[in-house]
Amino acid sequence: MKMNKSAVINSITFILFITLLSIHLTKGQKYIEDKNINYKETVIPITTIVEEDDNKITNVIYEIYSGGVLKLTNHGSIHLSNVKFVMLGGDLEFSAEQVNVFNKDGDTEVIWDENSEESCIEFDDGVTFKDDIIGFDPEEECGYPGDDLPVELINFEAEVFENGTSLYWSTASEINSKHFEVQFSSDNRHWETLDIILAAGNSNVQIDYQYDDYIIRSGTGYFRLNQVDLDGKNEIFGPIQVVYSEKESQDINGVIYPVPQSAGNTINLDVNNNDPYTIMIFNQIGQLVYQSFDNLNTQHLSTPWGRGVFVMHLLQGKEKDIIKFQMQ
Repeated sequence: MKMNKSAVINSITFILFITLLSIHLTKGQKYIEDKNINYKETVIPITTIVEEDDNKITNVIYEIYSGGVLKLTNHGSIHLSNVKFVMLGGDLEFSAEQVNVFNKDGDTEVIWDENSEESCIEFDDGVTFKDDIIGFDPEEECGYPGDDLPVELINFEAEVFENGTSLYWSTASEINSKHFEVQFSSDNRHWETLDIILAAGNSNVQIDYQYDDYIIRSGTGYFRLNQVDLDGKNEIFGPIQVVYSEKESQDINGVIYPVPQSAGNTINLDVNNNDPYTIMIFNQIGQLVYQSFDNLNTQHLSTPWGRGVFVMHLLQGKEKDIIKFQMQ
């Protein structure tokens, strides 16, 4: 079958148009090269912040590169028809009462490049996509579909100072990050949460965090971060190990007065340091009549134990002091 001259020219023109468009789409072209593309407007690369406040957007492809932000805003509704958003690393923000996606055959799409982990889509309250959005999970507000938690940790370090431990960590980017739980363990198995540090939420710049643990520890300790997203998902960073120098032990000594004391009256106890210690008092047949744990230098103890000779044990780590006293 012979083709007339006009048909040949039209065919060549169409092939040339498709070739040029596929070259311009770079990374994103592999997702749409097999579709019947009939866009009238050229591809618009977004490399800086661009705001579109039109009510109706049609026949356009937006390529959003790393660092670029496209904001679609309108006080009413935004109508999309034959629009493609090719996410190559930038952000796409919608702010409207309603976003209406036209053409159920998929002509309006969000297309994610396979390496576009920095991309993010944000919706205003109540704004949702309708119909088919290829490559985007409507259950997730931000992040590459199927990606792990969207917090990229650069470093996590600990530094021991005179009155405790300082923790430092930095993130390269955060998406929907709610907070960090700072946790400590002495055995790397059982963890306690020391504090909660609010996260940035959404960021594509480096953010530095610091937490100071004002507890003087000894031996070996472990710290970790439990990062929690706005949707409740979490990820553990760490643990990191901290080896503390052993504190020099100090002898514990106590003095009881007045002695002897009448049964039932209060006796006073002075202790030579204010680190936590245990008091245990036994009667003359070895029964435990009193026990407490405290760190006061001076204590006033009631004595409802009757008359006799008693033995007080002061225990602090490996140190011990034994004091005998009499109640008359």
